[in-house]
Parts: sequence; structure tokens; C-alpha cells
Amino acid sequence: MAVEFEVEEGPTISAAVPKWGPNISVSPRACLVTAIGLSEAEQTAIETASATFNSGVVPPAITISAACTLNFPKSKAGGLSSANILNKIKTEFEFGLVQGLKSHNMLFEFWGRTADDGKTFRFVGMPNVFEIDTTTLTKPWTRTAATRSKIIDISGIAGPDIFTYRVFSEMADHPLWIFGSRVPFEHPTKHRIAHILRRVTAKREFRTMFAFREKSTNKVEGICSMAWEIVHAHNVSYVETVSGSGSSLQVTAVSTGGQPPRPGSGTASDIGEEERRLLKNAFGSGPFLTPESLNVWLNDANHVTVTQEATNAEFDVNFYVTR
Repeated sequence: MAVEFEVEEGPTISAAVPKWGPNISVSPRACLVTAIGLSEAEQTAIETASATFNSGVVPPAITISAACTLNFPKSKAGGLSSANILNKIKTEFEFGLVQGLKSHNMLFEFWGRTADDGKTFRFVGMPNVFEIDTTTLTKPWTRTAATRSKIIDISGIAGPDIFTYRVFSEMADHPLWIFGSRVPFEHPTKHRIAHILRRVTAKREFRTMFAFREKSTNKVEGICSMAWEIVHAHNVSYVETVSGSGSSLQVTAVSTGGQPPRPGSGTASDIGEEERRLLKNAFGSGPFLTPESLNVWLNDANHVTVTQEATNAEFDVNFYVTR
């Protein structure tokens, strides 16, 4: 007997973002393009970790939860119990979250400490199309099968003619890029100097979709979806305090474009043409974006253009202040 359930109206998907705020964390070693502000201890732990993905050193920035109700008419159960139908659903279908990610081009600007020290532009050409944001282990979902979803039988509180089940799914994420905060510059009339991070411009768009797949046919159907984004348009400035015992550096990153809306929620009506295309690609040929493929992309010289100038006409004297 094939199981044909009905998804009840009103599925939910929503985000919890208690510390949300796209930010730039900068040290003499690295620039962390993050979704939340990081403490100095968190920044140091991330910078010194041998690996950051799934390592526990990166705190979650967003938790997305989804839920829906499934109804199955008792008249079609063929004498099977609600527990039997539940087992068949678990055997024949899988539920979970699939995420699409569109990375826009990025621009990093580095300045010397004076106008005569010049500046460097580092342009990173990104795919600029939606890809399936996943991992080799969970592909194409956001979590492994063991933690992807939970289904419970709530038939005891449902109507007399149906078996009813509640499906839950959850994921946590922290979109994070790590780059060097300084670049070398061979000045035409000076010795070799370092250009220091001044400006970051980047944008990422997300589509997080709650969906199910019939294993025997590979047919996938979206239940509900939510859209969210991270926008970085930040200027960085520095104050170095020098004393007899050494020096300390205070770094300030200020958003110049305002903060984008906090991730909120979505409904079944948010499953549109783009979401259906992404779900089809997720269980087809992709494209897929994994931490490994992203690392290859960001380090591919074909995607990176570096331009350097010997003078900086827009230099701001408050960029790097020494006291």
C-alpha cells in the first residue's frame, strides 16, 4: 500500500537570531566577515583553529525551525494502525531543510597609513547565482539523516477519521568568510609596506526551504520557505595606542549601508518558481556549494583581481590614528 498523506494548511518556518548583526571582526592577522559580532576570545579561537566548519569554535548566528502537520485518512489505512502508517511514512519519505545561497561579488579595499602609501583593491568574482548550500556529508540537505527531522504521532488529539502526525525540522548556521586583513605593497618610491583593511562590500541571499522527498521516485515537494540575506558595507578604522610597555590596537567597523532586516519567517506561499527550481536542482545535478568547493573558489586566481595604486586621493586622516 502506497502512503499518500496530505500536508495540512499552515506549515511554519521561522528564524531565531538573538545576536544578529552582520559585522566585520578584524585583527592584525585576519578579517572575519560574520553575521554577528564576535568577542575577542571567539575571534581568536576562530583565527587559530585548524578548521572552522563544524568545529564548535564558530557560534551559531541563526537557528531556523520548521514544522507541519500530516493527515492520513483512516479509510485508506487498510486496517493498519497509526503507528504502522507512521513507520511507512518514515520508510518511504524524508523531510528536512534545503538551503539555496546566492553569493554576490565581493570587494575588499586596503589602505596604507598615509595618502602617499596608496591602496589596494581586491575583487572576488562570485557565482552570482543560487547554489545548494550543503556539505558532502548531508548533501543536498542541511543535516544528516539522523538529525534532519522528527515525526511524532498526534492522532490521539486529532479527528476520528484521520491519523495525524507532526513533523519538525531544524538547522543552525553561521555564514562566515575569513580573509587576510593586510596585503603587501611594493611602493614605487618607498620600501615594502602593508596595506590594511579599510572597506568590505559583500552580499549573500538565502532561501531556506522545508521540503519532503519520496524516496522511490525522487519526487520532491516544498512545504514552506523563508528568504533572508546578509549585507556587508563596512568601513574599518584603527586607533593604535603606544606606551612604554608596548602598544594596543582598537578596531572599529561601521556599517555604511544600514542594517538589512533581521531574518523572520515564511509560509507555504513563499514556495515560488525560484524555490521549486532550487529543490529540483538539489535532488538533481546542482550546482552544489560545500565548504570545500567554496574554499577552492575563493583561492582560485581566475576569480580574484588585485589592483594597487601608489596614492590614495580619498584618504581619511581618521583611518589609522596613533596616540
